[in-house]
Amino acid sequence: MRLGGALSGCLPERALLDLLHLLHRSQATGAVHVAGVLPIQVHFRKGSIRAAFYGDQVGPAALTRAIIAGVGDFRLADLPSGVPRNIPHDTAFLLESVGRVLAEFEREQSLRKAQAESPFAAFDGSPKEAKDAKEQEERTRRFVSFAPPESGSHLGRCLLGEEIGRGASSIVYRAHHEALDLPVVVKVLMQEGEQSPARRMTVNEARLLARLSHPNIVRVFDFDDSSEHPHLIVELIDGPGLSSLLRDGPVPVARALPWFRQITEALSYAWDTLELVHCDLKPDNILLAGGEIAKLADLGLAKTAHGKDLFGADVVGGTPSYIAPEQVESGHAAVDQRSDIYALGATFYHVLLGHPPFVDEDPIQLMCKRLREDPVAPHLINLEMDRRLSDLLMRMLARRPEDRIDDYDDILDILEDVEKDQAGMIVRRRTSFWRNASRLFGRDAKNG
Repeated sequence: MRLGGALSGCLPERALLDLLHLLHRSQATGAVHVAGVLPIQVHFRKGSIRAAFYGDQVGPAALTRAIIAGVGDFRLADLPSGVPRNIPHDTAFLLESVGRVLAEFEREQSLRKAQAESPFAAFDGSPKEAKDAKEQEERTRRFVSFAPPESGSHLGRCLLGEEIGRGASSIVYRAHHEALDLPVVVKVLMQEGEQSPARRMTVNEARLLARLSHPNIVRVFDFDDSSEHPHLIVELIDGPGLSSLLRDGPVPVARALPWFRQITEALSYAWDTLELVHCDLKPDNILLAGGEIAKLADLGLAKTAHGKDLFGADVVGGTPSYIAPEQVESGHAAVDQRSDIYALGATFYHVLLGHPPFVDEDPIQLMCKRLREDPVAPHLINLEMDRRLSDLLMRMLARRPEDRIDDYDDILDILEDVEKDQAGMIVRRRTSFWRNASRLFGRDAKNG
């Protein structure tokens, strides 16, 4: 069954799961669009879910969030061509798993309501009832009752301060590490189980950051995966994220060039040390210490040549505005340092011009544009831009990896020449020192 123009209407709470079950059973091919608080797209081919998008999220996590939040006007449409697959799991298993979580959530809500109305309910203390109560408590802890720690309380050796961020799977606090006497950031995870994507990504980030030491990469201090509140402790960056500056438009070239160079140095060091590919480079993941020192953050999606990949070979991970063409076309297995170079070019294209290389409200079309189009050359948008810088960005944004500039040193040479002319000074790169250090200790880091 093809979906094009077959049905539209208003989707009530929790009804998206029923609709997806129906499309799975009817062997449908097409796309479900839901215009809710965040746009939702779920793509089917012969009853199998191939891809899911919820706002900027993609893959299984996006599907779960979409099903929970899927309220609004919906329509069924034909399946777009060239759709990148990001759901590797069996559809029946995936829908049943999400259904169990939702059912558990609703049961727990009903139970908690009943307990609130009758707080002195009888408990006979039998082994079976005790076991049931323990299992009930565990289910509640994992799926429902995420009661985040309060500001002013202690978590491990950290005194939690104000909440500074909240996402779908974590809450972030400013804190003080009392043992180290340092201001830090504590990222507290939702209690979704050890195999949840958020938990696995945070473990991945902690382990990789622990093996990297560079002035332009955020430091990690600890990761506790055993307490009631699993949490990651990282360096506090006292400046804004790069994305927040872009709300006011493009950043002047002279100010942005040092950040460009510093992040290039960080990526070069990470590649030389661990053959690490960040896989989700974007303005959100670049923080500014003191407003001027760029720090690379969020290695949750990163992979290394010697580490275990978190994703299936054909799964697409990343952010639509900055993802490399080979990631769209061939999935996570196709990623190498050239993919990070593309994303770095897309990021600083956005920084210097005020918008990414490609813009489209539809995330699928946004990713697919880069497979068939080249971006407008930066010097044609900003007529005052140094042509060397414009040409560098275009070489970084080449559609085919083999046509792309692929050596971080070559990028740094060009950036240093442009920055020197802009600032009228000698620019000293850190890369040579950190590269030598990585060559001395990289063998241990790769095998650690």
